[in-house]
Amino acid sequence: MGKVLLLVLVMTGLLDKSSSSYAFLNMIFDTGFYFMPVFIGFSSTKMFGCNQYMGAFIDLAMVHPTWVAMVSKGTPVDFFGIPIMLAKYSSTIVPVLLSVWIMSYIERVVKRITPAIVKIFVEPMLVALISVPLALICIGPVGNVISQAIADGSMFVYGLLGSFALAVLAALYPWLVSIGMHKALSPISIMLVAQQGFDPVIRVVALCSNMAQAAAAMAVA
Repeated sequence: MGKVLLLVLVMTGLLDKSSSSYAFLNMIFDTGFYFMPVFIGFSSTKMFGCNQYMGAFIDLAMVHPTWVAMVSKGTPVDFFGIPIMLAKYSSTIVPVLLSVWIMSYIERVVKRITPAIVKIFVEPMLVALISVPLALICIGPVGNVISQAIADGSMFVYGLLGSFALAVLAALYPWLVSIGMHKALSPISIMLVAQQGFDPVIRVVALCSNMAQAAAAMAVA
């Protein structure tokens, strides 16, 4: 809604897109989107039964300014000789969920092998030492490939079937809502916005479906 407000302010001429005020407001409304992996990592730990702060820690490492700078620079990076794929993880979902899921198993093993006398400081260090490199070297890149495949698949279906696909999905949307499955479409929408800059599929389907239901209710009334 903040981004929509910003767009309206620019369209009505109340705010100049080149102004520092626009940049400041844009920063505010981009914060949640940019750091979405951290929020998702923190909340997904409830599902995976692991430490919430460690879940957030891993995802903070994936959007750390140093890592972002490495990705932007494009210079090959390795970790003790193991090459690391330079990938951007801000606004991503799948790499985050996979990383926290794997971390939950690492945490359980570390808890079992860490002596009680040093557990309070050794356990989080070991979890971080294993989980973060694993997330950046292996899990993150795999998650990125999956995310890209989902986004590309959605765009392919949209390009192949166009408005027909939207109509079918809009007709199915109320039934998905009734069983809670519509929430599974949200990550696809977020990935499309992050990778394409817009979402011509999921948000359009949700809007058309809701407007159609509203129109039907008005017609009956």
